[in-house]
Amino acid sequence: MATPAVGNNPAGKKGNTTRIVIALIVVLLAAAFAGASLFVTRAGVTTDWENGTYVGETTLFGTPNGAGEWTVKNASQGSTDKDKLELLYYKGIWKDGVREGQGVANYNGNKRYRGAFANGLPNGQGYGTLPDGTTYFGDFVNGKPEGEGVVTQPDGSRYVGAFKNGLPNGHGTGTKPDGTRYIGEWKDGDFGGAGTLTQPDGKEITGSWEKGKLVS
Repeated sequence: MATPAVGNNPAGKKGNTTRIVIALIVVLLAAAFAGASLFVTRAGVTTDWENGTYVGETTLFGTPNGAGEWTVKNASQGSTDKDKLELLYYKGIWKDGVREGQGVANYNGNKRYRGAFANGLPNGQGYGTLPDGTTYFGDFVNGKPEGEGVVTQPDGSRYVGAFKNGLPNGHGTGTKPDGTRYIGEWKDGDFGGAGTLTQPDGKEITGSWEKGKLVS
């Protein structure tokens, strides 16, 4: 009786295929759990993403991952609400379809930001500008100044200190070009708590403040 050739054994081929598939699954799962960039392609890919056009690195499945540039498809639809942060353009680092890392962004109302991103929003240290020329350098949390920072207005007025929810809150120093200076506690962008106001003529007023006014 003739012995079947090993190379023509259907069962052997099926077994090899199964082992290869299992090995690939193991490798893919390991890469996913390790956060590896196995799926990243270095070729420039152009794709639709979140109502815009993305050009850059993607995963095997077309998700932005790595360095890339995104532009909203219809900028005229940007919100006119000055308090609402609506993204129009982003260039920087992505991770699994989310802006994560260093980048630059333009928002509605000609607001601009350059710095760290996390969870798709400015988070960490960065530099922001408003259309009137106001600038902010410091810490951001979920798209708003929060932590320590410096804001400079077009007329030269300046604040250095603590921020919360986008406004001076906590201890800080505010100065104006005419020599006026306030050092102390702030609340929601105004004098609030104990502090000292120095007027242009050098006169100092120390006390407790509320909504920018001396109360005691």
